[in-house]
Amino acid sequence: MEINELKYFLYVAKTENVNKASEIASISAGSLSKAIARLESELGVNLFNRVGRNIRLAETGKSLQKRAASILGELEDIKLSISGSQNELNISISGEDLLLSKFGVEFGTKLLTKFPGANLNFISSDNKTSIEKLKSREANIIFTTEKPTQTFDSKIISKVKFQTCISKQHPLYERYKKEKDINVHNLIQYPFVLPSQNLLGRTKDSQSSDGWRDDKFPRKISFKASSIKVLEMLVISGQAIAYLPDYLVKTLEVETLNVSGCPYYCEQVVYQVTRDSNEFGWLNQVW
Repeated sequence: MEINELKYFLYVAKTENVNKASEIASISAGSLSKAIARLESELGVNLFNRVGRNIRLAETGKSLQKRAASILGELEDIKLSISGSQNELNISISGEDLLLSKFGVEFGTKLLTKFPGANLNFISSDNKTSIEKLKSREANIIFTTEKPTQTFDSKIISKVKFQTCISKQHPLYERYKKEKDINVHNLIQYPFVLPSQNLLGRTKDSQSSDGWRDDKFPRKISFKASSIKVLEMLVISGQAIAYLPDYLVKTLEVETLNVSGCPYYCEQVVYQVTRDSNEFGWLNQVW
C-alpha cells in the first residue's frame, strides 16, 4: 500500500468523481483509476460502488477514508517534528465569508508565525457545508456562530455584539451628533440594508438575517444585499442604515448609534472547531 495511493483515494473519496479528483491531484484520470484499482486489489474489497458512470463511496471506503486521513496526518506530524517549523504544511480553513475574513485570517497569521512554511487554503462556505468539509477532512479548521456538537473539539474565540451604524453622509448624522441618541421609532423610518442570506452568521429564529427584531420593530427595508461589499457601500455612501457585528463596524468609517426605546439586541458566539485538537502536533501548538 503506497502513500500516494492513499492520497489519491482520499481525493476520489472527497469528490466521488475521478475527473474532479484528477484535477485536484494534478494527475490523469487514468492514472488515478489505476491507483484506486491497485488499492482495491490489495485490500480485496470494493472501495466504491459503481452506478452507471457514477461512483459512490462504499462502507469499506468510508472506513478507509477515516484511517487513511489519520495515517497521512500522522506522517505529516512526524515530518513536522523532525524537520521543524520550516516543513511544509497544507491547511484548509472553512467558514462563512465574513468569519473567515476576520477570525480565519487572524488564525492563519498566528499559524504562519509559528510555521512559516505552511500553505493556507481559505474555503468560503455556509456552516452546513463547512461541517461536511470538516467531517470529510477537506477542512482542518472551521469558524462558525453555531454551537458545535460534542463530536468535535471547539472553543469560544469571540463574543460579538451587533451595532446600528450610519455614515457621515447619512441624513441622520448631523442630528445624531447634536442629540447623541435616537429613538427606535424614528430610526426605522429611514431605509435599512438587509443581508439577503445569513452573511453575518446564524441568528436566532426570532431575529432577521442581521439579528434585528423586525417582528417587534419593523424597519423600512429598502435594500437587500447578498454581498458584504455591496452592503458596506450602501452604508458608507449614506443610502442605508445597517445592523452589523462590532468587529465589522470597526473596519468601516461609520458612526455607531445609541438607539433608545429598543430592549432587544443581537449577540453571537464565534467558535473555532476541529475534529480533534490532538490529531496533529502542529494544531496543538496554535489551538
